[in-house]
Amino acid sequence: MMSPFPFVTFLLGLSLVSAINLSNLTTVYEWPDKIEYDWPSETFKTKVIQDTSFEFNGIHPRFMAVSQERIFLSLAGYGGLPASLVFIPTNSTSSSLPPSLAPYPSWEMHNNDICGTIQSASGLEVDKIGQLWVLDNGSKKCNAKIWIFDLANSDKIQHVHEFPFHLGLHDLVLDETPDGWFAYITRFEKEHIVIFSLKTNKSWLLDTPGKSFLCLALSPKQETRLLYLGRLDSNELYAISASEIRDRKRTAHPKLIGKWNQAPYRMLMDGAGVMQAAFFRKKYTSTWNTSLPFAEKPFIEVETLYSRWPFAFASGTSRNLWITAFNWNAKPRYRLLKDGVGAGKRSYLYDASKFDCLEGCHDEHGYCSRPGECLCKVGWKGNYCDECHPYPGCVNGTCNKPWECNCEASWEGMLCDKTLCNLTCNLEHGSCVDTGECLCKTGWKGENCDECQSYPGCTNGTCSQPWQCNCAAGFHGKLCDLEDE
Repeated sequence: MMSPFPFVTFLLGLSLVSAINLSNLTTVYEWPDKIEYDWPSETFKTKVIQDTSFEFNGIHPRFMAVSQERIFLSLAGYGGLPASLVFIPTNSTSSSLPPSLAPYPSWEMHNNDICGTIQSASGLEVDKIGQLWVLDNGSKKCNAKIWIFDLANSDKIQHVHEFPFHLGLHDLVLDETPDGWFAYITRFEKEHIVIFSLKTNKSWLLDTPGKSFLCLALSPKQETRLLYLGRLDSNELYAISASEIRDRKRTAHPKLIGKWNQAPYRMLMDGAGVMQAAFFRKKYTSTWNTSLPFAEKPFIEVETLYSRWPFAFASGTSRNLWITAFNWNAKPRYRLLKDGVGAGKRSYLYDASKFDCLEGCHDEHGYCSRPGECLCKVGWKGNYCDECHPYPGCVNGTCNKPWECNCEASWEGMLCDKTLCNLTCNLEHGSCVDTGECLCKTGWKGENCDECQSYPGCTNGTCSQPWQCNCAAGFHGKLCDLEDE
């Protein structure tokens, strides 16, 4: 029987001559010195700095995940981090300033004194149905967890699974199977892999005697799906069948398939089966096409770089590869980039051999069953599934998310079907009509029905009540049209 693993060719050396420079990529944002949080107030910021050992210059990105509109980052740092899970927009709203880090899903969900909040985020992934999976290391007093948030439904918490241990979680990949979603997780300095089944809400350990793994990547969907594992503090690359992982065995023996030139801390697979790898304190990343014998090829190189974790990267439904580059000793210190020509491949979660939906079809709100199609999920409409459905029966309202009815000007009520009078309309002298205008009673006029109608023909007079003609000085008569002698 033919082995499911590719033929092994060991890489003895690596030339970076053909690597591309970061200048060849599109720069999305640059932070020259430090990254600011999106603080709710200056008082809150001052209190955080006073109460913790937080240091701005100690922040650096560790993991990244991408959705249609947001980039999610898990952060590491020296001193206390006020929030270890943050997001920034994929597109800038400012032509000059890079965005601040917004805590995800809120500031309230980051409190080291409450175990029911996120303590220390690490590995991240956005699945095919728009859910963000977050590994949470917990703390010395709080167990580790996995959080699942619904990005299309106001970031609602869909699921939380608590592990029976503290700390150590590093990275995860997701496997969509006929039996539901599985997460495969590495745990720092532990000789096992953590397996989690969403369908059963159960987790278990798969022992890997004599070997602890740090980073991992999952091959695209195929007949034999492989989980690739990078060994801690080693350049060795191993693999094991994903089906073998899920069968609840107690022990596994991954097979050595090759050696990187350096020890990787992060690996990422795209839908075409090309793996990216980043290495401790190295100023380059490398790739390997897993359909071919093992052969490491350079991908990105920078001239100077000083950081233990220099790069983070992620891919999603689009054909862009997103990359952060971090350097302690050079400016800009932080950069967010993406491949400039759209040459990146979609995430391993998507079968590259299958069709693509209609270009522009919303990644989270739309889907397709044949090429060029864009079918909308419940609550969404439009050619690209980017328009929300308002609440049924909503007459004069709009929505920002499904089933809202936000009333337009001059309307009120649950269905925005009741006229909202102009606040300055004098309701003694007028009433509101469907347009929201003030309709004046007989004898009154003006935008707010607060001006009386003078007696018809009144020439040099005024009124305080309808049909009066109070003559101005120097005039008399019923119509104030006669001059005094």
